[in-house]
Amino acid sequence: MKKKILKGKEVVMRKLENKDIGEAKKFQRFFNSFIEEEAKLLVNERISLKEQKKRLEGSLKKQKKKEAIYLVAKEGESIAGRVYIEKGVQRSSHVATLGALMIDREYRRIGIAKHLIKEAITLAKKEFKPSPKVVKISAFGNNEPALRLYEKKTGFERAAIVPKQFKYKGRYVDEVILLKFFK
Repeated sequence: MKKKILKGKEVVMRKLENKDIGEAKKFQRFFNSFIEEEAKLLVNERISLKEQKKRLEGSLKKQKKKEAIYLVAKEGESIAGRVYIEKGVQRSSHVATLGALMIDREYRRIGIAKHLIKEAITLAKKEFKPSPKVVKISAFGNNEPALRLYEKKTGFERAAIVPKQFKYKGRYVDEVILLKFFK
Protein backbone atom coordinates (compact mmCIF):
# COMPACT_ATOMS: atom_id res chain seq x y z
CA MET A 1 0.00 0.00 0.00
CA LYS A 2 1.26 3.45 -0.89
CA LYS A 3 -0.05 6.78 0.33
CA LYS A 4 0.44 9.91 -1.71
CA ILE A 5 -0.68 13.46 -1.15
CA LEU A 6 -1.66 14.70 -4.60
CA LYS A 7 -2.95 18.26 -4.89
CA GLY A 8 -4.20 18.14 -1.31
CA LYS A 9 -5.87 14.74 -1.63
CA GLU A 10 -4.59 11.80 0.41
CA VAL A 11 -4.74 8.90 -2.00
CA VAL A 12 -4.05 5.30 -1.03
CA MET A 13 -2.93 2.95 -3.79
CA ARG A 14 -3.16 -0.74 -3.04
CA LYS A 15 -3.78 -4.15 -4.51
CA LEU A 16 -7.32 -5.39 -4.81
CA GLU A 17 -8.35 -7.24 -1.64
CA ASN A 18 -11.05 -9.74 -0.68
CA LYS A 19 -12.87 -7.03 1.29
CA ASP A 20 -13.43 -5.18 -2.01
CA ILE A 21 -16.07 -7.75 -2.99
CA GLY A 22 -18.20 -6.24 -0.21
CA GLU A 23 -17.82 -2.89 -1.96
CA ALA A 24 -18.90 -4.21 -5.35
CA LYS A 25 -21.63 -1.56 -5.59
CA LYS A 26 -18.97 1.21 -5.39
CA PHE A 27 -16.88 -0.52 -8.05
CA GLN A 28 -19.99 -0.90 -10.23
CA ARG A 29 -20.83 2.82 -9.92
CA PHE A 30 -17.19 3.71 -10.63
CA PHE A 31 -17.11 1.53 -13.76
CA ASN A 32 -20.51 2.63 -15.05
CA SER A 33 -19.60 6.31 -14.67
CA PHE A 34 -17.10 5.86 -17.53
CA ILE A 35 -19.81 4.35 -19.73
CA GLU A 36 -22.06 7.34 -18.99
CA GLU A 37 -19.35 9.84 -19.94
CA GLU A 38 -18.53 7.83 -23.07
CA ALA A 39 -14.88 7.53 -22.07
CA LYS A 40 -12.40 6.28 -24.65
CA LEU A 41 -12.32 2.72 -23.37
CA LEU A 42 -12.77 -0.65 -25.03
CA VAL A 43 -15.98 -1.24 -23.09
CA ASN A 44 -19.17 0.64 -23.74
CA GLU A 45 -21.86 -1.23 -21.82
CA ARG A 46 -22.94 -0.79 -18.23
CA ILE A 47 -22.40 -3.75 -15.93
CA SER A 48 -24.72 -5.22 -13.34
CA LEU A 49 -23.86 -5.67 -9.69
CA LYS A 50 -23.80 -9.44 -10.18
CA GLU A 51 -21.32 -9.07 -13.07
CA GLN A 52 -19.17 -6.66 -11.03
CA LYS A 53 -18.92 -9.16 -8.16
CA LYS A 54 -17.98 -11.88 -10.63
CA ARG A 55 -15.26 -9.66 -12.14
CA LEU A 56 -13.84 -8.80 -8.73
CA GLU A 57 -13.75 -12.48 -7.76
CA GLY A 58 -12.06 -13.38 -11.05
CA SER A 59 -9.52 -10.59 -10.62
CA LEU A 60 -8.67 -11.78 -7.11
CA LYS A 61 -8.17 -15.36 -8.39
CA LYS A 62 -5.78 -14.18 -11.11
CA GLN A 63 -3.93 -12.01 -8.62
CA LYS A 64 -3.60 -14.91 -6.15
CA LYS A 65 -2.07 -17.06 -8.92
CA LYS A 66 0.35 -14.21 -9.73
CA GLU A 67 -1.05 -13.93 -13.25
CA ALA A 68 -2.15 -10.32 -12.78
CA ILE A 69 -2.05 -7.42 -10.34
CA TYR A 70 -5.07 -5.19 -9.84
CA LEU A 71 -4.49 -1.83 -8.20
CA VAL A 72 -7.08 0.53 -6.83
CA ALA A 73 -6.58 4.15 -5.76
CA LYS A 74 -8.88 5.46 -3.06
CA GLU A 75 -9.38 8.69 -1.22
CA GLY A 76 -11.26 7.79 1.93
CA GLU A 77 -14.19 5.69 0.76
CA SER A 78 -14.13 7.02 -2.81
CA ILE A 79 -12.59 5.04 -5.64
CA ALA A 80 -10.32 7.45 -7.48
CA GLY A 81 -8.78 5.08 -10.01
CA ARG A 82 -7.72 1.61 -11.01
CA VAL A 83 -5.40 -0.28 -13.33
CA TYR A 84 -4.28 -3.83 -13.89
CA ILE A 85 -1.15 -5.46 -15.25
CA GLU A 86 -1.30 -8.97 -16.61
CA LYS A 87 1.53 -11.41 -17.13
CA GLY A 88 2.10 -12.83 -20.59
CA VAL A 89 2.09 -16.58 -21.12
CA GLN A 90 4.38 -19.07 -22.78
CA ARG A 91 6.50 -17.41 -25.47
CA SER A 92 5.20 -14.02 -24.34
CA SER A 93 5.84 -14.61 -20.64
CA HIS A 94 8.38 -11.77 -20.67
CA VAL A 95 5.67 -9.28 -21.79
CA ALA A 96 3.20 -7.75 -19.35
CA THR A 97 0.12 -5.85 -20.49
CA LEU A 98 -1.23 -2.82 -18.67
CA GLY A 99 -4.94 -2.22 -19.07
CA ALA A 100 -8.17 -0.74 -17.82
CA LEU A 101 -6.59 2.45 -16.54
CA MET A 102 -9.54 4.42 -15.25
CA ILE A 103 -9.39 7.64 -13.24
CA ASP A 104 -12.53 9.24 -11.81
CA ARG A 105 -13.25 12.68 -13.26
CA GLU A 106 -12.72 14.38 -9.91
CA TYR A 107 -9.22 12.92 -9.62
CA ARG A 108 -7.83 13.45 -13.12
CA ARG A 109 -4.65 15.42 -13.81
CA ILE A 110 -3.29 15.20 -10.26
CA GLY A 111 -0.87 12.31 -10.86
CA ILE A 112 -2.86 9.24 -9.83
CA ALA A 113 -2.58 7.57 -13.26
CA LYS A 114 1.19 8.03 -13.35
CA HIS A 115 1.57 6.59 -9.86
CA LEU A 116 -0.73 3.64 -10.57
CA ILE A 117 1.20 2.77 -13.72
CA LYS A 118 4.57 3.00 -11.98
CA GLU A 119 3.36 0.96 -9.00
CA ALA A 120 1.84 -1.71 -11.25
CA ILE A 121 5.12 -2.08 -13.14
CA THR A 122 7.17 -2.15 -9.91
CA LEU A 123 4.97 -4.88 -8.43
CA ALA A 124 4.99 -6.89 -11.67
CA LYS A 125 8.79 -6.82 -11.73
CA LYS A 126 8.83 -8.18 -8.16
CA GLU A 127 6.00 -10.71 -8.39
CA PHE A 128 5.88 -12.05 -11.94
CA LYS A 129 8.19 -14.91 -12.86
CA PRO A 130 9.88 -14.22 -15.17
CA SER A 131 10.09 -10.52 -14.50
CA PRO A 132 8.69 -8.53 -17.44
CA LYS A 133 11.19 -7.27 -19.98
CA VAL A 134 8.48 -5.45 -21.94
CA VAL A 135 5.31 -3.73 -20.78
CA LYS A 136 2.64 -2.99 -23.36
CA ILE A 137 -0.28 -0.57 -23.24
CA SER A 138 -2.60 0.72 -25.91
CA ALA A 139 -4.82 3.76 -26.36
CA PHE A 140 -7.29 5.27 -28.75
CA GLY A 141 -5.32 7.24 -31.33
CA ASN A 142 -7.39 10.33 -30.55
CA ASN A 143 -6.89 10.13 -26.77
CA GLU A 144 -4.19 12.78 -26.48
CA PRO A 145 -4.21 13.01 -22.66
CA ALA A 146 -3.58 9.25 -22.37
CA LEU A 147 -0.87 9.27 -25.05
CA ARG A 148 0.86 12.23 -23.36
CA LEU A 149 0.75 10.41 -20.01
CA TYR A 150 2.18 7.20 -21.44
CA GLU A 151 4.93 8.84 -23.46
CA LYS A 152 6.00 11.87 -21.44
CA LYS A 153 5.23 10.90 -17.85
CA THR A 154 5.80 7.14 -17.79
CA GLY A 155 8.38 6.55 -20.53
CA PHE A 156 6.47 4.42 -23.03
CA GLU A 157 7.38 4.59 -26.72
CA ARG A 158 4.98 4.29 -29.63
CA ALA A 159 5.53 0.95 -31.34
CA ALA A 160 2.62 0.65 -33.74
CA ILE A 161 -0.54 2.23 -35.02
CA VAL A 162 -3.25 -0.22 -35.98
CA PRO A 163 -5.90 1.44 -38.14
CA LYS A 164 -9.60 1.40 -37.32
CA GLN A 165 -9.46 -0.85 -34.27
CA PHE A 166 -12.15 0.90 -32.24
CA LYS A 167 -15.55 2.32 -33.05
CA TYR A 168 -16.21 5.45 -31.02
CA LYS A 169 -19.22 7.70 -31.51
CA GLY A 170 -19.88 6.22 -34.94
CA ARG A 171 -16.33 6.66 -36.26
CA TYR A 172 -13.41 4.26 -36.54
CA VAL A 173 -10.39 5.16 -34.46
CA ASP A 174 -6.82 3.86 -34.68
CA GLU A 175 -5.21 1.97 -31.83
CA VAL A 176 -1.79 3.17 -30.68
CA ILE A 177 0.35 0.46 -29.08
CA LEU A 178 3.10 1.66 -26.77
CA LEU A 179 5.93 -0.29 -25.17
CA LYS A 180 8.35 0.17 -22.32
CA PHE A 181 11.49 -1.97 -22.15
CA PHE A 182 13.49 -3.26 -19.15
CA LYS A 183 16.78 -5.12 -18.84
